[in-house]
Amino acid sequence: MRLAVAIPIEAGAFYRIDSVTTSAALEKAAGIDRTGQTPQEKIAAAQTYSEQGVENLRRAWEARVRARAKRENAGTIRDVETIRTMDSAARTVRIRLDLSSDAAYTVRRLEFAGIHRFPDRYLRKRIGVQEAAPLDERGLEAGLARLARTGYFKPIKKEAAPLDERGLEAGLARLARTGYFKPIKKEDIHIEPNDVTRSVDITIHVEELGQQRVSMVGGHGQFGSTLGIAYSLFNLLNREELLTSKIEGGPESLQLAMGLAKEGFLGSRGSLALSVFDTFLRPRLTGSVKGPFFRQRSEGLTADYNYALTAQDALTASYGLSYSDTNYSPTASAGLNGLSSGDIQARSSSRFVGIAWTRNSGNEQRVLADSVSGGWLGGSENLVRSKAEYARIVCDPIFKAQNAWAFRTTFSGVGSYSGDMPPSARWYRGDEFVRGLRDGELGPQAVVSSASPGAARYSTAPAGANLIGASNAEYRVRFGGGTEAAAFFDLGSGLLQGNWLGQWKPATIDSTNGIVHGSTGIELRWTLPQVGVPVRAYYAWNVLRLNRSVWMPDGSLLHLRNRLGAFGWGLGSLF
Repeated sequence: MRLAVAIPIEAGAFYRIDSVTTSAALEKAAGIDRTGQTPQEKIAAAQTYSEQGVENLRRAWEARVRARAKRENAGTIRDVETIRTMDSAARTVRIRLDLSSDAAYTVRRLEFAGIHRFPDRYLRKRIGVQEAAPLDERGLEAGLARLARTGYFKPIKKEAAPLDERGLEAGLARLARTGYFKPIKKEDIHIEPNDVTRSVDITIHVEELGQQRVSMVGGHGQFGSTLGIAYSLFNLLNREELLTSKIEGGPESLQLAMGLAKEGFLGSRGSLALSVFDTFLRPRLTGSVKGPFFRQRSEGLTADYNYALTAQDALTASYGLSYSDTNYSPTASAGLNGLSSGDIQARSSSRFVGIAWTRNSGNEQRVLADSVSGGWLGGSENLVRSKAEYARIVCDPIFKAQNAWAFRTTFSGVGSYSGDMPPSARWYRGDEFVRGLRDGELGPQAVVSSASPGAARYSTAPAGANLIGASNAEYRVRFGGGTEAAAFFDLGSGLLQGNWLGQWKPATIDSTNGIVHGSTGIELRWTLPQVGVPVRAYYAWNVLRLNRSVWMPDGSLLHLRNRLGAFGWGLGSLF
């Protein structure tokens, strides 16, 4: 027995799509009419023919057919097939989508081989594929992506299966940030079809490394970048719980924390995370008088319940309480708060509830978050916080596909609805929004005084901001090996709204409040192996900056300006 295969290859112009049509049976099975197709389910005629684009179109229609069949409890589920008609003379392709004449494949057996410490149900209920049910390709991919988000698996690749390779590998690439299983290679996943019975047997072989792991953590802190070490222990009580402890800090902050996370809390699709923490802050802000302006120690706990609305949308409800001891310096008490000179020690408590919605589609992210503290919740801080953020990554369609454009726009605000808002609740971070700025330079400056023999001396200090808006644009170039370069342009402004502060109102210099800052430059990034935390180094040129002279109360003229160029570094992605 022998089979001869010939593959003709021609040089010439690309094929283009002439038309895309769907059968009446397919439209009926999907539950839509001919005018009900969404733009995501169409391929515009006359565009360049793409096999991947046609496959994405087929899968979008198949998802609609399967969703309608599940809602109506249909006895059989049909696959969607693509019929291509090639015209070599005109270099065009006619595409027709129709229901397959054959029944869909059914999963006869799903098996995980090699597991000892981890229960079979842990993997099985997250895969999204059930035995004796039709094979749902998208469900299997979504299930494997859920396993990726748990953080216990390394990349899984497919062998030979009716799956979308790009979608599967994109979801499973996140498994690389784990350490509980050895790398699962393509030969570890086997899907064996039976064309006679229209069924498949799926076997996934895993090799465990253990239930505990030590890893490095780091990223953006409230003041500066942080780096630390974390120890995690999974499934100790055989309840699929995750225990973590970590110590993380930087030049101006230190945090000790312990956490407990439980997926599938009370049998729901949500997960519950509890955390207790102890945080130390000693920020050194930049001004004509340098800090630290306060030292703070906070301890408390938080509880977050995360519920997956869809494969892309998540809703998070939070509750937290904390107790803080803050020592304000004489500079802060005299100028930044408008109080009398002298050290001030303040004790405060905060109890808050918050809700956040996050939509993450891989190359696009949207975040809306709100929280409120005080009032009937108790505590001495009566604050309202809000945040809105949008970020998007677009592959370069002109020069090189592996390069990308990245954009982010973010707005944040905090204010007191009763009583005073402490200075430690304001934002002082600069390069988190506009690279090249020191901490305290994004917001306005305040006039502070210091007693000296004969007369008072006046200077300025950062007053912080309670309303921030920023936009960032980058062009990212990948070099391989976890290395990346980016040309960036940042734009942002920090505003201190006095009517949101209560009685603690600093003597803000109006001409420095709400200034638009802008910087451009180049940033290099390298992701640390086995750690997964990017290290960033950049040079920024401040094209829009504070550069003006202001009169002090004693009649002296003080020149305020930000630096023109600056080197900087950080841990963790900016966005």
